[in-house]
Amino acid sequence: MGKTNLMIALIGVIIIPLTLFSGVLPVPKSHRIMAIITTEDLLPAADSFSLWHNALGETTYVYTVSSIYNGYFGRDRQEKIRVFIQYLNQVKGINTIMILGDTSEVPIRQVMYAGMYNDALIPTDLYYADLEGNWDANGNGIFGEYINGINVDNVNGIPDVVIGRIPLSGNEALIDYYHRMVEYQTTMPILSTHFWGASINDVGDGIGQIYCLQLKSNLPQWIDTKSLFNPMVDTFTAFPRWVGDDELNRTNAINDLNSGNLITIHVENGGFNWLGTGYICCGDRIFDYNMKGVKTDFYITTSSYGALPLKGSVGYAFLAGGGLAYIGNTSIGNPEEADSYGRLLNNLFSDSTAYLGEAFDRIYGDNLYFDYTINYLGDPLLRTYSENPSMLNYNIKYGTSVITINTDIADVYVSLIEGDSIVCSGFTDGDGNISIPFYRYGSYKVVLSKKGYVVTVVNLKRYNGIKGNYVQNVKADSKLDITRAKVYNISGRYMGKYRTLKTSLSGGIYIVSDGKVTHKISLVK
Repeated sequence: MGKTNLMIALIGVIIIPLTLFSGVLPVPKSHRIMAIITTEDLLPAADSFSLWHNALGETTYVYTVSSIYNGYFGRDRQEKIRVFIQYLNQVKGINTIMILGDTSEVPIRQVMYAGMYNDALIPTDLYYADLEGNWDANGNGIFGEYINGINVDNVNGIPDVVIGRIPLSGNEALIDYYHRMVEYQTTMPILSTHFWGASINDVGDGIGQIYCLQLKSNLPQWIDTKSLFNPMVDTFTAFPRWVGDDELNRTNAINDLNSGNLITIHVENGGFNWLGTGYICCGDRIFDYNMKGVKTDFYITTSSYGALPLKGSVGYAFLAGGGLAYIGNTSIGNPEEADSYGRLLNNLFSDSTAYLGEAFDRIYGDNLYFDYTINYLGDPLLRTYSENPSMLNYNIKYGTSVITINTDIADVYVSLIEGDSIVCSGFTDGDGNISIPFYRYGSYKVVLSKKGYVVTVVNLKRYNGIKGNYVQNVKADSKLDITRAKVYNISGRYMGKYRTLKTSLSGGIYIVSDGKVTHKISLVK
């Protein structure tokens, strides 16, 4: 399947009530129900994410922080958001949260850790995922205190919901990420894992390489792997004993991230003068905090500093530059965290896991420092595959007022989209068939989705004046291209539903494709 022409959340709406038709399967309760928490300014991007996930059967709702601050009690904004998430989980059964925006837009909780690894305030979204207690048992206003082995605030540390944050600022950056996310889920992936092992020149020399080899040995043999090791002299000044497929240095690190592999796992910094995220070999930065053009999908590291609150961090730069998911530290890392990543890899390539957020959610252990520092940046419902996925074949037969879709596979989730609205949806039956209402006038898309298969998006073809039956199938369709549209907020704030207006350069939010203004989203007062 090629790329898709899917700026579906930014066009006008026509809603056809499902009650007017018979034979349409009801929309089931999704096994993943997600809430997006964001700001009013970022609602255009949030609505795009919501429409896409709803089209895949992942029921998604959007909430703004302003409504949360005005409607829920708490000592500060973070506590109000957490109380709201508790309500969503306990009352509405919502088990996944996407935070859309950086930490200046949707704040993060700073927690206190003092112990063998680090003495610092650590920014963590685990505060929003672990919903037990209030994280301030002694009531002193310092949250998550862990002091010299004592869990002062009785923090459980085990998530009750999946939290994923896309910490990008502005609709344009978020819509760019959205397109990359859709492209990933509609393109056949190559399941590959690359390992970067590096070492600090002390008694722990080689620890990064040791952990990389352990992680590599536990992968399924059919997963494509590559190792880049920093061949530093060991503690006995002997000849470097760590030899990978390539030397880990700045040039090879950049080339490797741009090679299009699925996962890069980086264990240990490996520098003499490292000062935080982005330094890899003897103080040499990988990207100078500018990762434009990165083609690796997932970056997992034990070695990064300030990954979440700082826009200059490698986590932020990775998502802004081309990556889809970053799992790493928000404080000084430790190579022992690789034990957690062993669990993560087992989860990723397990048939019981459908989403990267699920795999991440199950890596937490009994080390509160590691639990605090590791955060997940990216869409929590990014799909994972336990083996190389298959493509969904389809055959569409057009009738006068319905279309019949056959995939030869049962329980494929099918959504019919018109504009920025899902007209109807349901599952294919035991023979792989579903009949849904369809009118030839208008622009429609069909989204086909099933675990273990690449998502398929079909532009429905129109043949005006033909009332009889005709057939459209995957072999007859040409490849589809993603519309690389961008969003520009000229002035004002987004307040409500979209309405397509004539293009002008007055205040409003504009959709721009190929250098031309194509749509304006009105500002509803």
